[in-house]
Amino acid sequence: MQRRIIFKLRDDLDTDSVEKITDLFKVPDRYSAELANANKERRQFKSELVNKAVDSFVNLLSKVEAQLSAKPDNLFRHIPTDTFNKFREQTENSNYEMPVFHFAFDSEVPRNFSESELKKIVNGFKSYLPQEGTNTENSAHLLDFAYIKYENKPTAADYQPNAKGNQDYWESTEISELPDHRPSGEGMERNLAAIGDTWVGIVEKWGWNTAHQAFGDLNNRVVLVSNPAPNPALGPTGNKLHDLLLDQKSSDDESHGTKTLGILISKEQQNAGKVFQGILPPKAKIALSSCIVELDEAAETLYDAKGFNEEAALANLIAYYSSKELFKQVILVELATYEGFPITTEPMMAQLVEAASRLGHTVVIPAGNRINIENIDGLAALKLNAPYLLVGAYEPKDTKKLLVRDSTNWGKKNVKIFAQGSNVLTTHNAKRVKRLDHLPIGDNNLPIGDNNLFDSMGYTSAASAIVAGVVGRLQAYARSIPQKGRALSPSEMMEIFEKSKGTPVFKVHEEVGNSINVKKAKEQIDILLGGGIMRLYRVLIPWLLKIGFTLLFFWDYRPLFCPG
Repeated sequence: MQRRIIFKLRDDLDTDSVEKITDLFKVPDRYSAELANANKERRQFKSELVNKAVDSFVNLLSKVEAQLSAKPDNLFRHIPTDTFNKFREQTENSNYEMPVFHFAFDSEVPRNFSESELKKIVNGFKSYLPQEGTNTENSAHLLDFAYIKYENKPTAADYQPNAKGNQDYWESTEISELPDHRPSGEGMERNLAAIGDTWVGIVEKWGWNTAHQAFGDLNNRVVLVSNPAPNPALGPTGNKLHDLLLDQKSSDDESHGTKTLGILISKEQQNAGKVFQGILPPKAKIALSSCIVELDEAAETLYDAKGFNEEAALANLIAYYSSKELFKQVILVELATYEGFPITTEPMMAQLVEAASRLGHTVVIPAGNRINIENIDGLAALKLNAPYLLVGAYEPKDTKKLLVRDSTNWGKKNVKIFAQGSNVLTTHNAKRVKRLDHLPIGDNNLPIGDNNLFDSMGYTSAASAIVAGVVGRLQAYARSIPQKGRALSPSEMMEIFEKSKGTPVFKVHEEVGNSINVKKAKEQIDILLGGGIMRLYRVLIPWLLKIGFTLLFFWDYRPLFCPG
């Protein structure tokens, strides 16, 4: 198990204190100027508070260093500076107060370090955190937050065939009712180009088998935004990590990413007499960001990963969007906490999700899977100051009454969108041929073999992939509408889902949410972007038809009502 202490300095430190803290942390020189520039326009600390903060921090650093024997490092050191600069500029120029992300740091805890000693360090952070009931702007606190992050490597699993996977969600959510684009005659070429502007970014723990035959040629469609090229900062493993993430040289790969990718982009396939295909339009694009940032030098597989950084993986994706000026895109964060809670319960991830949402991206996150404490409405950390989609999973057992899948999280206040989370047919990584003892636990994994190209996936990971695909498809459709076509903001997407509820989802006898209904969502987009005539057609015509049928009924049976 990997353990990390993550903490973040308060945002409004002035340039002078930034330079001192940068020196204390031994942050690479290339970040020093950025740290200074990022704060020139920030509110200034009073001089006495700056001195107090620096003295206090030196004291704190000595405590941590004495026990961990290692200096903390910048949390986002693995992000290429040329992409991160644009992200920083956009967040600072927004209408909202954005966090200073370069003020986030982490320190890996040695394996021989006991939990009791670790907790002592964390308790030492408390005096530097905001005190309850105080105004944080006027407080003399040094840290915004500090917490321990636990991360597990995968464990061995038994692989049992499962030929019952399906794509029932295509019918139940009426995905087929939404075409890849809206026919528009002369404007078709522009509309298809607009669909090509639709991106879905995926943050995954491990990697992807992009060579799967169901994906076809991905050269012009998929971009690896984490470690995309040899990086001297990563040492001699830079090239190898790039290849392993995309499974170009490795025969052993994590299946989770391959299954998620299959739900989104697979070409139409025949599997056991059933048609299988991805949700996204063929011209939509994919950006992949892995949490693996470092390998052991002798690594042959992704299991040999030495370092994980979920925060850097998400920040990398947002930074890529910003650097390419890709606005109002989709982000699928296929992560949860070690305890099975949504990833937004971790402060740094919550700030990044909020920043992505405020920059216009629709963020889709699994509600998580737990054996106990499934109702997560009590988690105050889920209430961000920006909209995002928290997705639950249902069992497709009854078309009239869907049930929350066992051991998955739900909550009437926070988890309002549900999708199929059981026996979801998707692509399987067929290249697994060795290191069986290190393969991760999956949902009904197939035995190893070259012919096992498809498998089933479940829980909130599968449900979130479905929702992300639907959001991407809806965005592509919205962009393709003639004259008034455009991408939708996160708040607009939330409102559309709220107005286009599908089948109710129950936890025992309590209704806790609804499935998605793409046909209804399409109608809401037509109303929103179709202009006055479309609004009149969608609202007034059904009302007039009802009146007309009522009048016809009375006319046909008028002798009953008017005997004379």
